[in-house]
Amino acid sequence: MAVGSGVQELYLRSYDGTRRLFLRRYVISEKDIDGNGAIEEQEKTYGLQQLKLKGVDAGYKHNFK
Repeated sequence: MAVGSGVQELYLRSYDGTRRLFLRRYVISEKDIDGNGAIEEQEKTYGLQQLKLKGVDAGYKHNFK
């Protein structure tokens, strides 16, 4: 899982390597609802993205060799 700047990502790969599932959670809004001066986890609204992929993995460098 990659974490950074409020975004969390998860990549799942099928056993045969031909399909991938990409899940991403990101912060939509943050509001100090209880007025304590700190934004806690329950005061955040999240969005969820899902992307299903088929094909070949080009790796981190996007090199298809």
